[in-house]
Amino acid sequence: MILVIQILILNYINISGFINPYLYPLLIFLLPLNTPKYLLLFIAFGLGFTIDIFQETLGMHAFSLVLIAFIRPYLFKLLNPKEQEADEIMDINYHGFTWFIIYIAILTFIHHLVYFRIEKGDFHAYHYTLLKTVLSTIFSLLSMVLYIFLTSSKSSTKYSS
Repeated sequence: MILVIQILILNYINISGFINPYLYPLLIFLLPLNTPKYLLLFIAFGLGFTIDIFQETLGMHAFSLVLIAFIRPYLFKLLNPKEQEADEIMDINYHGFTWFIIYIAILTFIHHLVYFRIEKGDFHAYHYTLLKTVLSTIFSLLSMVLYIFLTSSKSSTKYSS
């Protein structure tokens, strides 16, 4: 569903050239934490490549998403306050709202920074790229949180009956 929303709706949103929302990285963020690294990287490449096909971006999404998939386990270990192994689930209710938002905000910012830097193609106008990264990250986070709340309310009512 996330991929469909991204391809059919969000790919066409570009506000003043500064805001491009990306919901699809959430698919990588929400994968179980004990997903084997090779599988995580393969899934990230497939998702990124799918978006690249529809946006004609020549691997920029695939590269950015594979980088995020590579960083994700290390970021989890850095942010996880407990000395424990990675849990099987990655859920906003399990880890807490604040922790989860920090986790996806960092990954989303890195994803967007890498993607927009590659899109620009040079190191000039870094202020423009940084502004676009920050604004797109904020809008993407709002989209992700909205999606999580809309889908989690459906699943919680489904299991409560």
